[in-house]
Amino acid sequence: LYMPDEKDLEKDTFEYDPKGIYILRKTPAELNKVAGIITADSGSMISHVQLLAKNHGLPNVFISKNSIDAEIAPLVGQDVMLISLPNGDADLILERNVDTLRDEVFREYNRVRSSKKVTIEKPSQLNVNKMFNLKDINYGHTGKLAGGKATGQSEIAKIFPNNYAPALVLPFGVYFAHAARNSQAGQNLYTAMKKYLSDPKLSSDPEYRKKVFKAIRETLQKMPFDPELKNQLVTELSKPEFLGRGVFVRSDTNAEDLPQFVGAGLNETIPNVFGISKILENIKYVWGSPYSEKAYSWRSDLLTNPWDVIPSVLVQVGIPSSVAGIMVVGDPRNESDGEDIVYLAANEGLGITAVNGEFSAEETTYSRKTNSIRRLRPA
Repeated sequence: LYMPDEKDLEKDTFEYDPKGIYILRKTPAELNKVAGIITADSGSMISHVQLLAKNHGLPNVFISKNSIDAEIAPLVGQDVMLISLPNGDADLILERNVDTLRDEVFREYNRVRSSKKVTIEKPSQLNVNKMFNLKDINYGHTGKLAGGKATGQSEIAKIFPNNYAPALVLPFGVYFAHAARNSQAGQNLYTAMKKYLSDPKLSSDPEYRKKVFKAIRETLQKMPFDPELKNQLVTELSKPEFLGRGVFVRSDTNAEDLPQFVGAGLNETIPNVFGISKILENIKYVWGSPYSEKAYSWRSDLLTNPWDVIPSVLVQVGIPSSVAGIMVVGDPRNESDGEDIVYLAANEGLGITAVNGEFSAEETTYSRKTNSIRRLRPA
């Protein structure tokens, strides 16, 4: 059981123990895969950490600050078992006091988790090496040509043709061609990454892992764009709908928002990027973002083939907003409600604040059946 303070978490040298249970004063935006989470501030129900914990079957408990100080902090440094149940009940027990029944439950829990491994499909249209306007793709391209952000936004653009944020889509194939242009000892970057990511040393040696990921990101950054692609980007970004406006350079991989694998917040999205040269620079930065400690720790827990995580990129005009957030059809608290409930989490400023965990979003539900609104909590 660990209880790092906020200053420790901010250090570049801080290392999460993947087998550790962590007490956190508030839900952090950056959290590597751990064995369990106890927090005094849950963030919104659909913050990235909440979604990841649920998807990976991790005990994730929200309790008061007073209870942490009085009841749980004295156990820091000791081996414990954390049990979290769907009805909200939780139990924290010293390992030496675990009885036979709880031990059997723990063994079954690990058996079920190990059976949930997922093999993601490699995109089928990696040969498509050209940029698209958002309105020129559709939802049928999801996971084949581009990620779900781009294809979902394309449907919104069709429904509201005069009222959507303009965007350019760099499909999976653009990244794949960029990576294939590099050669390391006769191997293209994709082949080299597959070799690295299937190496057992990557999971057992943190220093080696940092070195490998840093090298991959730096290689992607240093490689020049294909001249034809660069000319296309410069031409499109010089048009009135983009020129002089801040854009979001959004990550959009084939391994997120899937039924079996959420992947929430594992890749970088860079907001408010101004200037063509900065946009080009950040596209390559976003391409490299899947190769981080955080992303690897979560993906390696569930994915059998993490080397087939391929990023596409959505370059989208930013819309000025005083309040923004996330809307979900369905109730995060009760999946049996189906499509009756519409859940909203919102905060001042960008929608990012509603999901990164560092801020408590205002949460509201709307029932279609009763035409009623229920405010769950303020921001």
